[in-house]
Amino acid sequence: MKKRSKEIDYEAKTVMLAGRRYIVCRNQQEAQKDAADRASIVAALERQLAKGDKALVGNTGFRRYLKTISDEHFAIDPDKIEEERKFDGIFVLRTNTDLNPLEAILCYKQLWTVEQTSEQPSTCSPPDRSSTSSTRPSVVTCSAASSRWC
Repeated sequence: MKKRSKEIDYEAKTVMLAGRRYIVCRNQQEAQKDAADRASIVAALERQLAKGDKALVGNTGFRRYLKTISDEHFAIDPDKIEEERKFDGIFVLRTNTDLNPLEAILCYKQLWTVEQTSEQPSTCSPPDRSSTSSTRPSVVTCSAASSRWC
């Protein structure tokens, strides 16, 4: 699948649960990014633990990888790190369409892009109202986005 002229490596499968269709997706590039981010946090956590662990309690990024080993001391919990690793690059879509899983991901990603653009008006200049040629694409984009939701 391509996204902004770069290849994206998705895996997807359909799961039915309580009569609802879910598509479990994995983006390999995001999985690698998640793993690198976690490795960076754990390395910083190890450095911080070497200095003393009192300051760690207020940091939620660090706290999620800690376990209490005594009343006032913490250690890195490898089980928590391993548990989080299982979800690297994973996202889930719920749909009622009959699209194959990869087509559903593509539609979702396209719709998400349209929503992101419409939520950030500062990044888009307003259309020139004196010309219908500049207004028409905005209307078509909005119609396409709303028809996919329906």
